[in-house]
Amino acid sequence: MAVKGFLLCAHGALFVLLPGFLMFAILGRMPRADRSLLWWGAGALLIVTIPQRFFESLAAHLLYADSTPALASVAAAALLAAAFMVLAVYMVIKFRRVSGDALIPGGTAIGLGMGWVNQLFQGFVILGVGIRMLQGDATGDLVVQESALSVGQLGVNALGSLLGRVAWLLVSAALGALIGKALHDRRRRLLWLAVALHAGILVVNGFLVVGLAGKLWLATAAALAFEVVLVVAAWWWLRSAAEEAARGS
Repeated sequence: MAVKGFLLCAHGALFVLLPGFLMFAILGRMPRADRSLLWWGAGALLIVTIPQRFFESLAAHLLYADSTPALASVAAAALLAAAFMVLAVYMVIKFRRVSGDALIPGGTAIGLGMGWVNQLFQGFVILGVGIRMLQGDATGDLVVQESALSVGQLGVNALGSLLGRVAWLLVSAALGALIGKALHDRRRRLLWLAVALHAGILVVNGFLVVGLAGKLWLATAAALAFEVVLVVAAWWWLRSAAEEAARGS
């Protein structure tokens, strides 16, 4: 119990703290990056979550029938989430009057803020479960669920969770940079590309959860592979965006 509790504490602490190191490492490569936009991005995501959930619920009542495939429901929810994310970045850029060569670094910072706050509280939940296990408290559904797993399973779950956390942070930053580039270059189609990419990522993730339900190890391996692809692709795009921002500064 103590070993599992320590592993969960380490998992939760890394889940909360790791994005902070990555955020400042990424912004350190971006000239003209306004770090205050991190907090604007985090706040914007929290604000748009309310209308996003409302429209998801409304769509569920209006469009979803009992015969609607689960993946179609996931796709509709993904499209709404992507549209609200892009809208939130756009509105922060306009409200803060980010312009010129600061658009790409500004969009990156806003995206990082959104990626940071997303799933943040999940890390505190994991940390809390680990602390309770260290204290010998075996009550509560989450504690019982985690204590039933082997140390190896907890390790694999932690690896997948942390990789997913890094992947989502980098993807959010990359999408923010893409939105900043769309406004900088005045290419509206890049905004639609950002919506399509975000929605596509959410749909694939939903397929791994829904389509591979009951196939635990296959779903885990597929999710890890997908997250590695996201990390590599997002990091490559962020490097390109940083180089473009440096040339423009």
